[in-house]
Amino acid sequence: MKKWFCFAVLCFGLASVAQVPIKNKMQDCAKSFKEATSEQKRLQLCIDAINQGLIYRGGPVGNIDQIFGTDFSKKVPTAGQPLTRGVVDFVNPLPPPSDAVAAAHTGWYLAFEFDYQGSIQNYYLSNLHK
Repeated sequence: MKKWFCFAVLCFGLASVAQVPIKNKMQDCAKSFKEATSEQKRLQLCIDAINQGLIYRGGPVGNIDQIFGTDFSKKVPTAGQPLTRGVVDFVNPLPPPSDAVAAAHTGWYLAFEFDYQGSIQNYYLSNLHK
């Protein structure tokens, strides 16, 4: 019995230690994103977050919130509802020429969909706008 107990403690300890680097990566990405001054730097940070396994299909939308400073996890749909869509622009929209015209969107962005459990179901990077 003692061997099993020690093994369980060891496994718990390893799982806790394994999460520390991910938490540190999230914090580093969030800090870097806030400090990024160009579209290209923000795009590269997003690609790095994907490559590091911080943004992935089935992953929590809360990761996107932590990295990009958004609040999509507060907009999770209820069970049975369609997926919720989110967009993180890497460029601020151009101001509209007048109140009668919508602002123009340009540049790269991360688009994603998440379900009622807050799990990312689809995501993509694009610079195409309608």
